[in-house]
Amino acid sequence: MVGHSKAKTRTAPRAVTVMFGKPTKMQRFRYSVLYDKKPFPDAVMLYYDNGMYAILSEGEHHYGTYVAQGGFGDPRYTVSFISLPSSDWEGISVLHTLEFDSAAGTFTQQLINPRDPNVPKQSGTFTIADNPVADPTRLSWEHARDLGQ
Repeated sequence: MVGHSKAKTRTAPRAVTVMFGKPTKMQRFRYSVLYDKKPFPDAVMLYYDNGMYAILSEGEHHYGTYVAQGGFGDPRYTVSFISLPSSDWEGISVLHTLEFDSAAGTFTQQLINPRDPNVPKQSGTFTIADNPVADPTRLSWEHARDLGQ
């Protein structure tokens, strides 16, 4: 019996196309307790009806998916965000879980980062408004920071 070996061929990584849904809500965050590796006190979160999000700050601009437990009009609700791999997170996905207190206008945030397992909780204040941005891929922080002002 003659042995056959198959040469392994390498192919270029394939892309996955994900579209943003219709804009729903926008939150402006002001962090009072920050993650030392992301010391950006202001951020804008844009939500879309298909579970996609975009977040922009002075030092971040990435996309991902979210699942909400409760709604934006509830007194308290939780949103979990999984970032798509990006340079913001050294090419990996991370998980953020934010708990919102609508009456107080405050939030707490827990980051799970496989490369930094002991990230302390972050917190701050937030406001909410309608999301006016249909295509966040064309948005820069210079434009996003003025949204909802």
